[in-house]
Amino acid sequence: VKLERAVKIFQERINSNYILLCAQICKLILMLMVVNHFLGCLWYGLGSVAEDGWAQDPQFKTDDILDRYLVSVHWALGQFHGEELIVARTQYERMFTVAVLFFALALVSSFLSSVT
Repeated sequence: VKLERAVKIFQERINSNYILLCAQICKLILMLMVVNHFLGCLWYGLGSVAEDGWAQDPQFKTDDILDRYLVSVHWALGQFHGEELIVARTQYERMFTVAVLFFALALVSSFLSSVT
């Protein structure tokens, strides 16, 4: 509620439509980053729970948590344009991938419509 009020005050003080448009785009990009963070975390959690999940592959099973996080977020970002960086191995991973693809389609469509 406080953030919403602060944004409203900020918008009232800015007289330039260009700056307001840039601020709106930055807000949308930040929202996409947060969504991709959560999708990446869910994808990693799903892949590491199953014994035959994607995260159990020796290629991805490293000691560095940052590498595993970046691979997961890369997968999440790839879903927004249909890239298949990591192939789903289990039925639950496949269902999650399909759900994320539909979600990404709707999110990107709304993102583009709000910018134009």
